[in-house]
Amino acid sequence: MFARILPDGLLNIQRYPLSLPKLIAQHFRRLRRLVSPELDYSCFSGDRIGSDAPFVDRIYTLPGFPHPYPASKVVELPPLTEGAGDTPARRDPTHALVVGQPLIGIGMLDAEGLVEITGRIAGWLAEKGFTRIDYKAHPRDPNHEFRVPGSTLLDIDEPLETYIAHQDYAAIVGVNSTTMFIARQICGPDVPIVSFGMDRLYFKIEGEEERTLKLMKMLSIQVL
Repeated sequence: MFARILPDGLLNIQRYPLSLPKLIAQHFRRLRRLVSPELDYSCFSGDRIGSDAPFVDRIYTLPGFPHPYPASKVVELPPLTEGAGDTPARRDPTHALVVGQPLIGIGMLDAEGLVEITGRIAGWLAEKGFTRIDYKAHPRDPNHEFRVPGSTLLDIDEPLETYIAHQDYAAIVGVNSTTMFIARQICGPDVPIVSFGMDRLYFKIEGEEERTLKLMKMLSIQVL
């Protein structure tokens, strides 16, 4: 049996090594064979998503995303160009998308920072003349972090990235959601992708902030 991995967004840009407790815990999973012989668990070391495991033969990455994976396993997906043919003239200059994230929920932001960043986003949108503002909540965020006053909550039955491809957004804003990075590839270079509040986040992994900012610069995502 072989496994193949499609890392989730920003997991592409750094490694998450397995801790010693997690390495040990894997071996206890092998006891499942006592319940059912078909449950033959294979242990692995290194990166916690399994990129170093011998049974992983392919790891899919997105174009332009740096990664730490073995070159022999990496398969780069085609560019996300569908729907990117819109010209700026066809876009509604008043239409913007705000992408939400549960950053308080995962311990990367405090309540004061949420208020400040949301205010920054609202102020920038008003300054730039955006009056049609959509807000997409994260599926695990019932509190709708970063939703600005007057925005319309999106309730869609398709992936947000697919939805973006056939909309007329003239700007997409947020903090550091993976959607913002993928939107650059979908919308092309003419649509502003703007990040607010990176300076207010608490990064738990050394070098994570620097790698994220480097990728933002590489993809022309403006940081405010």
